[in-house]
Amino acid sequence: MNKSEIIEIEVTKYDPTNRNSEGIYTTDEWIGVSDIGNECKGKVLHVDEYLKIENKYVEATKYLFGYYSSEKIQLTNKEIRDYEDLPNTKNLKQKYFFETLNKRRTISIEELDIVTRLCLRSSFWSRLVSKKNRNIILEFGYDYYMYFKILKKDEEVITKHIETNIGLFVRKITPPAGASRNNTNR
Repeated sequence: MNKSEIIEIEVTKYDPTNRNSEGIYTTDEWIGVSDIGNECKGKVLHVDEYLKIENKYVEATKYLFGYYSSEKIQLTNKEIRDYEDLPNTKNLKQKYFFETLNKRRTISIEELDIVTRLCLRSSFWSRLVSKKNRNIILEFGYDYYMYFKILKKDEEVITKHIETNIGLFVRKITPPAGASRNNTNR
């Protein structure tokens, strides 16, 4: 497959109308699970509001791999960090899954829910690669960014579904040569 047929899109909760002319996000918003209990935009971020957005990200990741009929997903470049439950919750299934990540090389699409949540909560990081089509890749960046590598021919359909049916924002990105994924202009 020709590399020019692969593009990268950024999927976020951040409304692009809040970017200035240089593309920098100008609105103060929560950027992760550690903001639960803190004030953002004049109100305290509660667990239920956090989960509402996290669920959208989970839905987007499942849609991506489901769109490409990827039943198995390879975990590459794994970084296992610290596990913490959300405030006032106890998810033993998720904690057990986290404890087994060191031994795992692949996950099923059903397990994508837990892996997405662990990545968004900064407990775990991995590049997720479709075993069916190795060009289909998901990566997580800092501050609640996700990056999908997809086939160019599917960009319009995937973008429309994520924006219309899920409620997240998508933009095509062209990273500068040598740029690090972690240097986002939230």
